Amino acid sequence: MPAWQWIASQISAYLMIGLLSAILLIVVGKAAFGVPLTDNWGAVFVGFTFSALAFMAFGYLIASLSPNSQAASIAGQLLYMPMIFLCGAMMPLSILPRGIQAVSQWLPIAHIVILMKAL
Repeated sequence: MPAWQWIASQISAYLMIGLLSAILLIVVGKAAFGVPLTDNWGAVFVGFTFSALAFMAFGYLIASLSPNSQAASIAGQLLYMPMIFLCGAMMPLSILPRGIQAVSQWLPIAHIVILMKAL
């Protein structure tokens, strides 16, 4: 099997899992918490897809620079966990100190959070 087919199948599988997870999250959010929904589902789908593909590319970059899978996993978690807490996904940026708000603008996931909140 050529490498591109293996990578394409892996990306497709991860994208489908991510989409199904997002749909489940939206359904539970609406049913249990009354989260308001958008009318523009096409834009949400495109935004989610591009965001997921961007982070998959970031993961492949980390994996390609790591000596083994364990190092890649550790590096990914060391980068991802601070980003998720400092980008406005877990708590509003407005309650964080100004210095952290400035740093968060340099994090790639902060822009995804802004995009998805706007959609």
